[in-house]
Parts: sequence; structure tokens; C-alpha cells
Amino acid sequence: MSLLERLFKRQKNYPVEYIDGDQDVPAKLYWQGESPVFWLPPGMLTWHGTQRFVANHPLVQAITQGEHALERYYAEFRPANLAQMHSVVETGLQGENLPPWCLPWCAWAEQRPPSAEAGLDAEHGVSYYGPCSSQKVTVEYQRMCSVMDSIVAKGYQPARNGHIEGYFMRSGAQFRFFVQGGKHRAAALVALGFERIPVRIRQTWPRVIAAGSEKDWPMVRDGQVAPELAQRVLARYFQDDIEAPNDGLI
Repeated sequence: MSLLERLFKRQKNYPVEYIDGDQDVPAKLYWQGESPVFWLPPGMLTWHGTQRFVANHPLVQAITQGEHALERYYAEFRPANLAQMHSVVETGLQGENLPPWCLPWCAWAEQRPPSAEAGLDAEHGVSYYGPCSSQKVTVEYQRMCSVMDSIVAKGYQPARNGHIEGYFMRSGAQFRFFVQGGKHRAAALVALGFERIPVRIRQTWPRVIAAGSEKDWPMVRDGQVAPELAQRVLARYFQDDIEAPNDGLI
């Protein structure tokens, strides 16, 4: 049992489910009440834009390589719309020109542009795509360092700071976990070399967004996103990570 697991066991108030890979997930998705804590391999975690939480994730690289790595990411990855955010070739499908932060499986009324952070106006940029101002890059890097330093000094304390939260995504027998809250903590744990990351599903969020159910997604049902585009967007989360922001288009 790792140090992180021992620290967690002294604080946990939730059932724990250990998952080694895709085959372990289906049987774990049935529970009553609050979500258990799932201990997932880092490669199963993803964030908005499809990058998984592994060594080449931009926030992990900020820790391991320095502020210039984050600056480079924001300079290179500048999606103008939903299609570009997910590296999907634009063919004129309904919804391609929606904002980059939009997700087809979330109701439009429930989605909002990324808010300003750390006292900076929204014009300075957001954490998961560029362009970003130099002030935003520095703020994001310093926040990442602060989270990392805190975990190293005090241990990981979800009982105090909250859990990393999100929801599962499914395509056939494959699963991903979309991180909706706690991306800095997830990146710090990956950079520290932890082989499993503890996450939870918020009670008001869906447990699973599954391929094949696109017609029931709010923005598809409302005609704002074409079913084919919705399928392509979800599929991107199950393909190999993009080595460069403009490569690997489908």
C-alpha cells in the first residue's frame, strides 16, 4: 500500500474501489448514495481537450519542465471552436463553430465560458487552452507549484480540500475519467509518480457518458450539435494523445 493510500485511509469517509484497467470499471458503477472513491490509473484520467494525465500533459510538464513548457502549450494550442478543441476536421457539421469550452453531452443552459481566475479578467485566458497572457501563464504555473509543494509537505488531504471529481466516459470496452474539478491536484499526483489517483463522481453529475447514446445528449437532441460531430468528439478521448496540437486530425 502506497503512502498516499495510507494517508487517505486515515481520512476517508467513502467506500473505496480499486481499478487497474478498463475491464474493472463496469462492475464498479453500481452504488447507492454518494459516489465511492475510485483509484484509477493516471492514463485513464483526461481533461477538456482530450489530453490524458500522463507525462506529456501540459500541467504535469509545468511541474517537470518549468513555466516555459506551459507557455509553449498555450502559444501552440489555440482552438477557435469546438471542432478545433478536439482536433476534429471541420466539414461543415452543425455545432463545429460552437465555443471551444462547449461539450455536446452537457445542456447548453448549464454551460458557461471559463471564468476569470486569481483576480485576472477572462481575457487573460483559461487553464486548458490558449492564447493566454504572460500573467495568466505565471499564475497557472505558480498555482501548480503551490499545489505540488503542499502535497509534498503535508500529504494529499482530500478530506480538507475536496476530492478530484468528474465522470466516466465509455466507448465499447474502454473507459476514461473526465476531470471536472481538481485538475491541478491530479497533475501533481501524476508528477509525483503515483500509480493510482483517487477520484469521485459528484452526485449531481452523470456517472457515464457513453458512445452510442449521442441522440440523447442535450445539445444533439436540441439540434445544436450534429450526431456525427458528437460521435467524433467523444471518440477523440479514446484515441492516442495528440503529440502536437494540430496533428492527428480525424
